[in-house]
Amino acid sequence: MLAVDFMGIKAGYVFLAAGAAVILVSISSGWANGILSGLFFNFAFYSMHHEAALADIAVNTLVYAAFAVLSDRIRLKPLYEDAADKSSLEEKSFVDKITNSFIIAHDMLLEIKKGLTRPELFSLLARNVTNLSGCSHVLIYGPDKPGETNLSLKHSYGVYKDKEIEMRVADNDLSPLFLRNVQAGFLRLVQDISEGFMTVIPVKGEKGLSGAVVLYKKTGFSHNDIYIAEFFAAQVFIIIEKHDMLGQMSDNHENIIETLVMAIDIKDHDTHGHSFSTMKYALQIAQQMKLPPEECEKIKHAALLHDIGKIKISSEILKKPSTLTAEEYETVKKHPQDGVDILNGMDIFEDILPIILYHHEHFDGRGYPKKLIGDKIPLGSRICAVADAYSVMLAERPYRRARTKEEAATELKRCAGSQFDSHIVKVFLDSMENTPAEEGNKQSTKGLVN
Repeated sequence: MLAVDFMGIKAGYVFLAAGAAVILVSISSGWANGILSGLFFNFAFYSMHHEAALADIAVNTLVYAAFAVLSDRIRLKPLYEDAADKSSLEEKSFVDKITNSFIIAHDMLLEIKKGLTRPELFSLLARNVTNLSGCSHVLIYGPDKPGETNLSLKHSYGVYKDKEIEMRVADNDLSPLFLRNVQAGFLRLVQDISEGFMTVIPVKGEKGLSGAVVLYKKTGFSHNDIYIAEFFAAQVFIIIEKHDMLGQMSDNHENIIETLVMAIDIKDHDTHGHSFSTMKYALQIAQQMKLPPEECEKIKHAALLHDIGKIKISSEILKKPSTLTAEEYETVKKHPQDGVDILNGMDIFEDILPIILYHHEHFDGRGYPKKLIGDKIPLGSRICAVADAYSVMLAERPYRRARTKEEAATELKRCAGSQFDSHIVKVFLDSMENTPAEEGNKQSTKGLVN
């Protein structure tokens, strides 16, 4: 209900509707459930989004504060005529834990936004569950591979750190303890423990059990303790699954790019290796310029795919051993736009399309396809232009020998300020002086520098 962009269009109406829904929930099933609903949807929103605007975080902080004040006022007001009534006391205790949960959840969300690793997320979960439930020890188990029925120990936190702990456990052994309050010795995951109580919080995903959190406590766990621990455990495992999914998507992205590069090589085998060497030089320049990692990644992918448009050029032109005619050269000049047309249907390449489109623009405005000048050319395109030219010059062609590194460097210097960005040329050549000598250039290419 609170999972909205408060600063977006019509956000005020959405927020009012969400508030009304929470009030209705409060009236129909108890105010505590209403508060939990608001917290859950708010937490889910941040779990599923990598970044959040500072304005949204500020508004959510006010929402937490409002809920905390409401909880405190209700907690101080007798809920029943008999203030000593056991259910009344439990309800008040629950309010205290909910108030603490708001504070901890908010701090936890801010920490998660820092990009914590999986071990750090498990540590954060264990510490916060301990603070909220008062448990003495927390064990976190998870599968090594999705769908596995045996879980291995991922994290251990608490007073039993010096005792022997079971490293692997079958989910069938844990299932009888799910969300129950049983004697600690019922399942001996921690050796020599017979007193106190334990409970197991299951976390289920699309492929079955994705994890389990085992809690130990000297006194029994209340229903509220189990409920809150279940909530936090589910959210942390959702975040971990999201990270795994993003990692898998990234791997698939790399595989798609490699497949497309192979398609270029198959089209013109003589250019084999050119895309990878261009990528190597472009990434070297970007890193030397201390560009942000995400920008370096974009330049890397663009450099690999800068010639993808040549798939549309006939093999007769690509493999022609002599100088191209004016008409043939005009055909070759279309490959940046053709490359964009090929990749345009896939959202994953959206960020690199401008780099590919303009990698043959000249710094003095005499390039193609748009005759852009100077800084009007995207930085990634200017970097790829230098890397591409250097790679081509080191390649052997049927009508000329490959140039040496010294000759290629001289040509880059000669064209600095006209064809190339002089600052990028300087950065590249300076970095090459600190790079070990290459074993030799074995690639051959038919591609043109321009």
